Amino acid sequence: MKTLLIIISAGRCGSTNLINRLNKNEGINIYGENYGALLDLIKSANWFSMYKTRFINQPNMRLKTRLSSIEEEQIYSQVNGGKKWIGNEFYNNHEILEDTLNVLNKLIVDFFKVDEPIVGFKEIRWQYYQNLNWLKHLETLPFKEIKYIKLNRNIEDQARSMYTAFNPKNSAEDIPTKYVDYLKRITECENNINKFLKDIDPNKKYECNYVEESDLQYNKILEFIKND
Repeated sequence: MKTLLIIISAGRCGSTNLINRLNKNEGINIYGENYGALLDLIKSANWFSMYKTRFINQPNMRLKTRLSSIEEEQIYSQVNGGKKWIGNEFYNNHEILEDTLNVLNKLIVDFFKVDEPIVGFKEIRWQYYQNLNWLKHLETLPFKEIKYIKLNRNIEDQARSMYTAFNPKNSAEDIPTKYVDYLKRITECENNINKFLKDIDPNKKYECNYVEESDLQYNKILEFIKND
């Protein structure tokens, strides 16, 4: 089983530089963010998992779902394996939906189907706290363990760096409004990440002020990753 590493930071903090350096080490394969594609896959798997927990593993919960036109005996018939075509969105073929969850879980695990024992990805889309909750689904999958790295940087420097990266040709008068928008986004990300990491086992997370040229900090990160 593989160790899964998640670099969980706001943008413009050095995460791309870090994964490029880490991937030069034998036994480590960390992916970039892929425009959030992996996060969206994890979201889907989490929703199907929630559905399975509530409506497949606990069939009686289906009886408590709001219904407007289905008679009680028809509901019982479906819950007991009868007419699966009856009902609203919560009354479909549950076996197919459960199979879908299994496929999604396999896709996530196979996404890291490489030879290296330490795999992972980075993501910066944490402006909405709900995005972080999807990561909890990864704990249900067959990974050896999951570790988190959070990189910190002065948020004003981050906002300026974000402006330069995304708006290199804009005029100077555009800077104040866009700068404030970027600063707000980074602040929200930071607050959400800190809230999420608060409940993570201290041995499973590492936080630092990463300096791209700092071998000292890089070596500490490397030690954290490889430490079982």
